[in-house]
Parts: sequence; C-alpha cells; structure tokens
Amino acid sequence: MIRPVHERGMKGWKITCDSCEKVAHFYVDTAREAFGVARRHSWTKSNNRDFCPDHPS
Repeated sequence: MIRPVHERGMKGWKITCDSCEKVAHFYVDTAREAFGVARRHSWTKSNNRDFCPDHPS
C-alpha cells in the first residue's frame, strides 16, 4: 500500500508491505518515483500488493 506522507516539513511516500506491515518512507515528488526507488531496494509489486525484500511475491 502506498500513501502520501508529510513529516518534518518534508513530503514523500510511505509504502507498507502487505504481508508483514513493514514500512518504508521515500521522499520523492511522485508515487511513480517512489516505486522506482522501492524497486531499487528490492521491494516488489504483485497483484496490486506491495512486498518488502523479506517477502518476495
């Protein structure tokens, strides 16, 4: 799941693993950029669900 986040005056995106609820924050402008960065950190998307590196699809 991806949601916008505003922390300490910074805007970005919070991606939550749909398997274990692990959270990652990516401070980029768009959701598309956030998914690009997440993929470089081994996050995957399968059947509209997001998975952290500990839970490959």
